[in-house]
Amino acid sequence: SLTPEEAMAEVEALLAAYAGTEVGRGLDELLGPTVSMIRTALQTDVVSPNPGEVFVPDLSGLLGNKMDALGRDDQLELIQIQSLTSDIREASQLASNLLASSSQATNTIVGNIRG
Repeated sequence: SLTPEEAMAEVEALLAAYAGTEVGRGLDELLGPTVSMIRTALQTDVVSPNPGEVFVPDLSGLLGNKMDALGRDDQLELIQIQSLTSDIREASQLASNLLASSSQATNTIVGNIRG
């Protein structure tokens, strides 16, 4: 079991490792309020006998909300990917039809010239 100070050090190391990246911005957004609350509690020595009682529910709620948001984002991205795939198939089919029509027209012209 970690002390509040050890847990804070691990969270700060995690934030520092990803600082300046997309993941880091997400971590800052997710953990920022909780980290601030923990820092304040540690600096003022207002840590409850069981710090998890105070911080875990807040962090759990934040993580749950973030996971829900990421799930919705994933679903939207999947829809966009499916739409792009459909557009690519349509464009490919159109190109194939144009090539077939062009080839048929060329064959007809050559046939008329020979005939």
